[in-house]
Amino acid sequence: MDTIPSIKVAIASTFLKQMSMLPRNARKKIDQFVRNFQSNPTSSGLNYEIIRNASDPNFRSIRLDQKYRAIVHKPSQGDVYLLCWVDNHDDAYAWAVRRRCQVHPRTGSL
Repeated sequence: MDTIPSIKVAIASTFLKQMSMLPRNARKKIDQFVRNFQSNPTSSGLNYEIIRNASDPNFRSIRLDQKYRAIVHKPSQGDVYLLCWVDNHDDAYAWAVRRRCQVHPRTGSL
């Protein structure tokens, strides 16, 4: 019998705050994306795109629709996926170019 891997999905406060700033119709799409993503972040239906020039090599972009992208920290090892940011395509990519995701060595916070 195959074992289902234990995968965790975390949502950064930056993601939630930015989501709340977007128009209502976008928030509905994003909410549905989050639900689907939480159920299976490795789904073949997700198109993880590498972000050229991203400060963090583990940042990926996922298309939500023609206009919006989610920025995800996809682990190179481990099982924790982090929803970091959501925005218009160009703004989302610009955010990923300026940011890094690291764990604080003493506190363990992100």
